[in-house]
Amino acid sequence: MTFWSVVKNNSTNVVHFTGTNPQGMRLHLPNAALEDKTIVKIYYQAPLRLQVFVGSTFVEDMNRLDGKNKEQLVRDGRLSLNNVAGGYTQQLVDVTHICNIGGTAEEAYKCMSPSNTHGSNRFNRDEGMLEIVVARHSSENFIEIKSMPVVQVSMGVSTSVEDFYTIKDTFLSSLSAVLGIDFSRITIVDVVAGNARRRSQLRNLLSSNSRSLLQASTTVVNFEVEPSPLIGITTATTTVLEDVGYITVVVVRS
Repeated sequence: MTFWSVVKNNSTNVVHFTGTNPQGMRLHLPNAALEDKTIVKIYYQAPLRLQVFVGSTFVEDMNRLDGKNKEQLVRDGRLSLNNVAGGYTQQLVDVTHICNIGGTAEEAYKCMSPSNTHGSNRFNRDEGMLEIVVARHSSENFIEIKSMPVVQVSMGVSTSVEDFYTIKDTFLSSLSAVLGIDFSRITIVDVVAGNARRRSQLRNLLSSNSRSLLQASTTVVNFEVEPSPLIGITTATTTVLEDVGYITVVVVRS
């Protein structure tokens, strides 16, 4: 099914579906001039891992690296920081500037991938929006969005954000063992101080007790569990005729 729409050049266009979002979607900008670009924001309510392709080439979210959240990689010391505060600021899509960090145009070298090219994308988790730059392209380089279901979990742990990173590997190893899945299927999305910290600070103004101190160190860990990329095929029955063989298989995704 194809939907046509007229969009303004160098504008931002928001798309909401009245029902369930399609599992796959293609975006085209036909008959565009060389400098024509637009930003498309698509709202997703269900928890999904969204993959963007330009033609057959995968284009990763600007704020992820090899499937990992760049902010978490910076905190782990495995990626260079990109702000003066010593952390990571989200890179944004842009129709003009090649490197947009937190709404500010920066030098190109500060961005690992461009903000303004055809297929540049990021997922705005706070708004549930997939944001993509659509620019002039050849007929075979349309943008294709493929969705993969994931399980999103928020868990409170009794430790500070800083201390969590010292036990993160043990936490993930134990979690994967409890769930009975491979370690690689769990991705930490965000680690934030829990609301209990602010509540406990208010209580501490009135009285000091051990429960308040425990809640003050509560941390919320948000993580995703992806489906296994491996599909097992087992033979159920086999029927062989004179010149044609039939085999019944069972496909199991763990």
